[in-house]
Amino acid sequence: MPNQPDNRRQKDLKLARFRGWSLTALYFALALWALIFCYATYYFWAVLVEQSGGGMALPSALMASSILTFLVSARAGHKFLKAMQTRAFQPSTDLLPFLAIAITIVVARQAFGGA
Repeated sequence: MPNQPDNRRQKDLKLARFRGWSLTALYFALALWALIFCYATYYFWAVLVEQSGGGMALPSALMASSILTFLVSARAGHKFLKAMQTRAFQPSTDLLPFLAIAITIVVARQAFGGA
């Protein structure tokens, strides 16, 4: 069975490629969600300010966290996309986009909670 190590290596490479493309798609999906939050915040800005008692802190925090989420997710997605396109070694998994979207969701829940 001389082909067994080669088959195992091919399967490992295919699995690594699938993982890389999956993470690429996930990072870009997080960036898209962040854009949706930015649009919703912009569109409902007056309502959010009114709900927060005239304060602009909560709508501003939502916009800032959405922009931050977009930037870190798009950067991570771009890094993975370049690695996948050039078949280079995959970069390490960036956890910052997941933390950023979690913060954005918590702030959005506070901002849109009464709506």
